[in-house]
Amino acid sequence: MEERIIDRDKRIKLVKTGEGTDAVDETAENAAEDEEEEFFLELPEDFDENDLTPEQTEALERARRRSEQHAREEHAKLLEDGERLLEQGKFEDAVPLFEQAALYDFDDGDAKHKFWLARTKNYTDFDVFFEEGAAQEFADADPDVRAGVLGKMGSELQRRREECRIAAEPLRSGYAVRQQERAEAFEANRKYYSVRFWAVLAVVAAFAVACAVSGAYILRVKGNTPLICCIVFAALTVLALGVFLFYAHKLYVARGYVRVNLDPAATEEGTLLLELNKKLAAYDLVFGKEEA
Repeated sequence: MEERIIDRDKRIKLVKTGEGTDAVDETAENAAEDEEEEFFLELPEDFDENDLTPEQTEALERARRRSEQHAREEHAKLLEDGERLLEQGKFEDAVPLFEQAALYDFDDGDAKHKFWLARTKNYTDFDVFFEEGAAQEFADADPDVRAGVLGKMGSELQRRREECRIAAEPLRSGYAVRQQERAEAFEANRKYYSVRFWAVLAVVAAFAVACAVSGAYILRVKGNTPLICCIVFAALTVLALGVFLFYAHKLYVARGYVRVNLDPAATEEGTLLLELNKKLAAYDLVFGKEEA
């Protein structure tokens, strides 16, 4: 027997089963399931279900009813398992179950409410909104879900938000002033070593040229004067090169201080300010339009 089913994606599914009613004893306790062989046929965009025969239409509706029934059973099972975990206090384990249950189109919002109940550990974990993407996820939640969570946690969140504002305000003004003071000192230090770096480099180049010129006259001029001059300039070049490397290192470090000063995380004060700003941004997303 061959049964043709049209699924929601407009594909024809042919299922071949045993021949006749005697092929499978459905009342037998250990009856084996029919062996199925399936394949799908993509239908054109202008496909019209009115073109189906009554038998095909009935088969399509049966398939849809079976699919919906199965989905509702899965949804109910997810909610049941999630609620059992909530009763046991296993909030983290319940989160993915409610998250999956909320994906079903026919969910009435119960799963979404319980998802945030589990994620906030029964509305007691106020730091959950600081996790990566959590505040934005809450901001995108349904209005009734947001209202329910804020009804439980809003007052405490507002209090903590105000504490962050009070702590961040003096840090912002003080940090900006101190950063500017450090920037001026670091820039002066960079210029100091930059001038000496280029000056010593010029000296190294001059001694190296003098050494080369002296060496060129060793074989041309009688006497030891060119050789002595070449040795002296070579020694001076090496000495100047050592000084040059010293100032090159100092200049590299000075430039590093200038760059680091631009990064707030480079200081304890700046790190604290970044953390407070991050929390305030999360609070802004959490309250959104509900904020006064």
